[in-house]
Amino acid sequence: MDELPVPQLFMDIYERLPRQGPGLAECTGRALALMGELPRAPQVADIGCGVGRQTLDLAQQLGPTAHITAVDFYAPFLATLRAQAAELGLDEQISTRVGDMARLDFEPESLDLMWSEGAIYLMGFGEGLKAWRRYLVPKGLLAVSELTWLRDDVPAPCRSFWEAEYPAITTAEQNIETLEGLGYRSLGHFALPVDAWEQDFYVPLRQQLASLRGEGPLGDDDRAVVASMDQEIRLFESYSAYYGYVFYVMQRTD
Repeated sequence: MDELPVPQLFMDIYERLPRQGPGLAECTGRALALMGELPRAPQVADIGCGVGRQTLDLAQQLGPTAHITAVDFYAPFLATLRAQAAELGLDEQISTRVGDMARLDFEPESLDLMWSEGAIYLMGFGEGLKAWRRYLVPKGLLAVSELTWLRDDVPAPCRSFWEAEYPAITTAEQNIETLEGLGYRSLGHFALPVDAWEQDFYVPLRQQLASLRGEGPLGDDDRAVVASMDQEIRLFESYSAYYGYVFYVMQRTD
């Protein structure tokens, strides 16, 4: 990928965060638990991995016989992941690959498990599930977290923001209907807790934004990036009961 899909400042800020979206090790573990028994030496892909906090969690929770290929379009994220994996002694379990999630180069039916936390929105929930299914072995497993309405009575400011930012946002019921129509069986789903947004994502993001402001005046483009991040954080502070990330765990049906 030759050009970044977002401003460079956005990537610079996100590169310094522990996670590039909501998540917790406990949530990764809960999603894994919904899958039941995995093969003894599963071949795993983590798509849109960012700096790979969840990749490391997966490696630790799946054990030394698992191998995880972590894919992201942004090479600096993957460099951070490789360094952290080496520090934890997980570098033999994890390999990295710069790539586009819409054009993955895995062999068909070569993966036991595909994983994607907070990234499938870049393709769209249905488009991602449709495109990735071919890489799973028969009865292979897939887990993704996706921005989802948690209630029907969403206040207008919240609905307007997310329908502008991510028009594909919908309910868990609709997402389950979508995945079942694309050749998957739902094994369970659950909403991430508020702490999954705050602990490793919004708390350090607030710190990064404060640091930027302290460095002096920003240009127009950079000021717009910071304002957009501020707006998203404030929206969550006001309306977290109405939307969130939901983990969907599923299995290819043939």
